[in-house]
Amino acid sequence: MKLSSTDLLKEGLKTLGSCAYALALALSVCAGACSAENDRFQGDVYRIPWPDSDGVMAIRPIEIKTLNKPEAFEGSAAKILVEPSEGGGKLVAEKPRGRFIRASDGAIIPADFMSLQAVTAYAHQERLMEFDRTSGVDQFLQWPLTIGLQVKVVDRGNLINNNAIYDGKLDALLLVPYTASQLPIAFNGGILGHEHFHFVFQKAVLNRLGVQNTQGTLLDGNHTCAHGIAAGIAADTQDHPEESKPDENAPNSENGIDIEDETAIEAAADEIPPQIYNSFVLRSLNEGLADFWGWAYSNDNSFVGRSLPSEDRVRRLDLTPGRLSDTKALRESLVDLRRADKIIREDYRIGRAYLLGTQYARFLRQMVDSLVEQGQSLPAAKLAVAQAVSMASIGTNVNYEMDTAGRSYEARMPFTLRLGYQMSRLDLYGEYSYFSDQSSGTQMVQVGNRNYEFLMWGRTGIKFAKQFKAFGALGLGAHKQIVETTFDTTVYRDPGQLEAMAAVASGIQWRFAKHFDAIVEARLSTAQSYQPNPTLGLGAYLGVLF
Repeated sequence: MKLSSTDLLKEGLKTLGSCAYALALALSVCAGACSAENDRFQGDVYRIPWPDSDGVMAIRPIEIKTLNKPEAFEGSAAKILVEPSEGGGKLVAEKPRGRFIRASDGAIIPADFMSLQAVTAYAHQERLMEFDRTSGVDQFLQWPLTIGLQVKVVDRGNLINNNAIYDGKLDALLLVPYTASQLPIAFNGGILGHEHFHFVFQKAVLNRLGVQNTQGTLLDGNHTCAHGIAAGIAADTQDHPEESKPDENAPNSENGIDIEDETAIEAAADEIPPQIYNSFVLRSLNEGLADFWGWAYSNDNSFVGRSLPSEDRVRRLDLTPGRLSDTKALRESLVDLRRADKIIREDYRIGRAYLLGTQYARFLRQMVDSLVEQGQSLPAAKLAVAQAVSMASIGTNVNYEMDTAGRSYEARMPFTLRLGYQMSRLDLYGEYSYFSDQSSGTQMVQVGNRNYEFLMWGRTGIKFAKQFKAFGALGLGAHKQIVETTFDTTVYRDPGQLEAMAAVASGIQWRFAKHFDAIVEARLSTAQSYQPNPTLGLGAYLGVLF
């Protein structure tokens, strides 16, 4: 049927009126839906990148229960800020505007890359929150946790890429821009689990020791931001260059010091402040436990390598733990590198702490394997190791040694530090002891010595009252003695060989508060060249349980 021009005009006006009505209706619906807090996308199932039971990543429907403000990336597990800056000692940012659509099957689909990163990171934090509650460490944290996405972090004037940083001062996880071609860090559950543990360690350990300005980073010191530059957050867009490190392959030399010259090493080691040793041990423990936490959550031995392939060889956890450094090697690695720039010295020490931490994580990983071999399920074995209570004890003991004349006992009082775990039936801990004898002799000739001991202990006991436990312990390790002979004005320093030793102990533990205990024990120790052999000892220790 052919329409006249008048009929066409009427039809056009009718169609235009329908469109205008539809547009007005859509605008009114949008205005109502977008006013106040939008709940259109409050739901349980999001389609996001997620691994299956074999670790294969794909877009999958994943339930998220606590994301009650999805368009603001906020829920009871975490608050995610996009491109934040520092303000008033915390992360601040404009309110984000997440973009989503709802699919025909009801699943919620992030509609841009930033929203996809934020929701996926949140889903992992929700599960980590449950993991914390199951393992009993949630008591240390304040929820929701703060996470920065696409944070511009500057280290020495250069922007950091491809990394994740926990900043203890800001108490926040910073995810910096990812520019590589592998799995982005915001989608990597193992890395997020690793960084999540730094929240726990900061609150449970470092805050109690008064260490506030601490960062845990995924890589070594070359990628660590400095608090001196506004917590490292700035609007810089340069790529972060690789710093040069000391040449570890130089023959018979480590950074300008001849490693075969024991006297030079000892002299340099004596000048290292105790804070450096303490920092080294704490950082190693922090990174090692964080690696174990990341594996326990993700069940991925190579979670670091998924996003950072260059780190896979040295960070994967399915390798056998290497031999721990002996006293000499540790001393060499921490020697003040006088010929190197201060930045390189610090980077090198931090890098060595990461290597020791990886060995620690592999040991914990093997503890899980041992429990599985004994019949426990993998989740139960992980939980058992994760629930082991960390402990640190400091104290002194009196060792009674026969004097040179063989007529009476002389008292020695070493300083002792212990770090380890308390589990339901067995405690495992390492013990470091040091004492020195004052020089004896004449004005012209004097002889003194320094003694170092390191023992790994296993301890078990029986409770006989609510707060008391009687225990027995067995320790194996090594000792070393350094003799200093002064003849006239010349000092001769002669280190003895590192020799095996063993010890047994028994005593009473008093758990007088939730996080503190006191121990009194007697011990008997023996070694290859102890004089006398064996040695008797009585000790008292005060411990902190984390």
